Parts: sequence; C-alpha cells; structure tokens
Amino acid sequence: MPFSMYDVYALLIRRGVESGFDVVPEYRVRPSFEQTKREVDLTWCIANPSATGSCRLLPAAAFEIEGHDVERRREGKYNGIEKDADSLLSVARLLSIDAALDLMPAVAVILFQLGAGGEPHKRAMNSENIAGHRRRFGEHSRMLAQRHADELPAKAVHLDESAVILDDDLAARLDQITKLAIECRNAILARS
Repeated sequence: MPFSMYDVYALLIRRGVESGFDVVPEYRVRPSFEQTKREVDLTWCIANPSATGSCRLLPAAAFEIEGHDVERRREGKYNGIEKDADSLLSVARLLSIDAALDLMPAVAVILFQLGAGGEPHKRAMNSENIAGHRRRFGEHSRMLAQRHADELPAKAVHLDESAVILDDDLAARLDQITKLAIECRNAILARS
C-alpha cells in the first residue's frame, strides 16, 4: 500500500517506541564524508551511559525518508539519494570511530509515493525510477566505503541497493530492520 511521508514517519516512530528505542528526528552526524553537516531524518537510538557528548545517544537504526521522485543528480551536486548514502554511512562511522564499536546499524532509505493529502506525486512512479535510485545509492555507498574503509565498521560493505525500500515493501521489511536494530542495541549495551 502506498504511503505518504507522514505515514512512513508514524509507522517508524511507533515501531521504534514499541521496540524500546529513543526515537530521534534529525539526528546530526558531523562531519559527514562530504564534509558538510548531515541530519538523518529519523533514528532509533539507545542511551549510552558511559559516553558523553555526541555519543550519548547511539543510533541502532537510521532512516532517510524521500519522495519516490527524489531529485536527480545535477551537475556538480549530489542528489538526495547520494546524500542519503553519505548520511547513513556517517552513522556507521560514528559508531566505529567515536564509540569504538565495529557495528553496522540497521539503515534504510524509504521512498514514499503519496503527498501529504494522500494524492499521488505529480511524477508517476515506475520501476525504472526505483531501479535508478537503488543503483545510484549502491554505487555511491560503495565509493564512500572504499574511500573511507579505515573509518567504517567491516560490516559497512554490505550497505547496498537493498537498503532502498519502496513504501509498498516497508511493512514486510520492518521486522527484519527491527531485528537488526535490536542486535545492534544489544551489542552497544554489552560494551557499556
């Protein structure tokens, strides 16, 4: 079933709270690989009692939420999907470098199809658009992971096209995402 941005946020917030996470919107990751500030749309965090500052709340899951018609690359600039890859890998880097954990949080880019009022986006969705978003996300993720391999957990190499999820598939994938986030939370707590 197609969702609006609000539906996606509501579903993720509800599941995060039900699973015992602190749900944090606009989680700031600095600096990102592209040396600009990044704010991840929504994270499921766990309090880290042994840390201070930016590592006080550690993300066990991170989500970027975009319209299915997210902008395409413009000359010299990254599109939304490439920015999402940067942001999500920056979350993994935060766990690896700042928190000294070799963990990969659960991550996803969720593409919604409906506007705020439930109307379809002006540009119709098609499988070619979605495949293009997935391909660009995978390519950019691999490029960043290779360039910054010494700063990322070993598991970061698995960030690929499958992280881009269409809203129709979110409900079916949410159990798997939650399981990965809980595994990450348990590993964070075991280190505290």
